[in-house]
Amino acid sequence: IKHSSLDGKPLHICIQTKLAGAPLEHGKIDFRYFSIERKKRIISHAGKILSYIHSISPKGFGELDGAGQGRFPSFLSLMREFVDQEYVFFKIAKEVQFDIDAMKKILHVLAEKSFGAPDIRPSLNHNDFGPKHIMIKDDQITGILDFGGVSGHSPINDFARWDYWFGDETPINWLQDGYANKDLFDDHFIETLRWIRLNNGLGVLWWYYQKQYRPLIESAKEKLYRDLALYR
Repeated sequence: IKHSSLDGKPLHICIQTKLAGAPLEHGKIDFRYFSIERKKRIISHAGKILSYIHSISPKGFGELDGAGQGRFPSFLSLMREFVDQEYVFFKIAKEVQFDIDAMKKILHVLAEKSFGAPDIRPSLNHNDFGPKHIMIKDDQITGILDFGGVSGHSPINDFARWDYWFGDETPINWLQDGYANKDLFDDHFIETLRWIRLNNGLGVLWWYYQKQYRPLIESAKEKLYRDLALYR
């Protein structure tokens, strides 16, 4: 909805319907104390919903603009974004005391992987799909929150992000159980997930560096070291 503001510029207003229930995290519900079977049942249902999200094909890759257009024309160009800015990450590494040789290795792995990047069609990605954005009532999912960061990407990206942020307590195989397209989980799935996760980890480090969130910078560094160790 558009309405003129006092200074003559368009004023954008979004009217939303309130969802029933509460989010699994950061609300009235404490998902950590659910039984394993109860968790699995809810997250399996979330995997089914994620299938529907991924069934939509946006235009291009990367974060989508108001017209649903990503700024990267191909998966290859998206996955080379950080590789082509290595000087930025060497600077960050120096300032946050991240091992320079480790940073060189990360960028080498990402560059090497990008040369074999598959020619895929972009799928709509939530880009922050996790318990904190899943609304439930009486153990039924009533909606998914926060589509502000939607992007065009491989559908594996949403699994990689889930694994990065929530995988220690909520493994991705619970999502996979409910996910409709089981062909996605082929022999290359884990390899691609690790590659995308490593790439996303650099993005997390960059973001926290920009915001100067010192404790979270340390957390991002630890995850990068852990993910890099899979390539040694």
